[in-house]
Amino acid sequence: RWNDALKWNGLLSTMNAVIFIEAIACAIIILFFKPNCGREKFVKSYFSKHYSDMNYPRGECGLRNAQIGAIHSIASYFTFDNSPDAIVVMPTGSGKSAVLMMAPYALESKRILIVTPSAMVRSQIADDYSILLTLKKIGVFSVQIKNPTVLELLNIFNYEKHSKRILSSDVIVATPTVSLSISENMQMVDSFDLIVVDEAHHVPAKTWT
Repeated sequence: RWNDALKWNGLLSTMNAVIFIEAIACAIIILFFKPNCGREKFVKSYFSKHYSDMNYPRGECGLRNAQIGAIHSIASYFTFDNSPDAIVVMPTGSGKSAVLMMAPYALESKRILIVTPSAMVRSQIADDYSILLTLKKIGVFSVQIKNPTVLELLNIFNYEKHSKRILSSDVIVATPTVSLSISENMQMVDSFDLIVVDEAHHVPAKTWT
């Protein structure tokens, strides 16, 4: 269960904003922690440096209307001090993975944790993100752009083994069990300002209608 694996109650008490991105058969949840006024805010992250390099190509080989609407909705939502909950609905098969990968650029994030439902999905996302395969293919980025540093975390978090690798990466991809182990270390939790849960339709509902 996603709720148990990520200790949502603890995370929700500290975050500034949440976006639920839903589709008929699939969904992603985005948790965005707005930057504070500390020193780290003024240090440009990889995503901040490449914010202006992102394009929004339309057409058969570019972004679909649903993707363009979703990414602009995410970016515009966080320009206001709204309620910490937001919902973006996308049709099945409209390309939520591209939106997932574009989100940290649009939000100029510091570091992103992507939580995947399985090891297979974890590897697929890590492989794609490490070379920006999809985003370069559809023209969101040029082939010359520097790729992010992606860490596919395979094992339960160990501070001595993993902390330096996490802090030197832009993107960390992990399953719920491994993400839970990361969440138990507050230094690591504070190092992320963006958390994305892929295939969030697995989250159990409290009631059914």
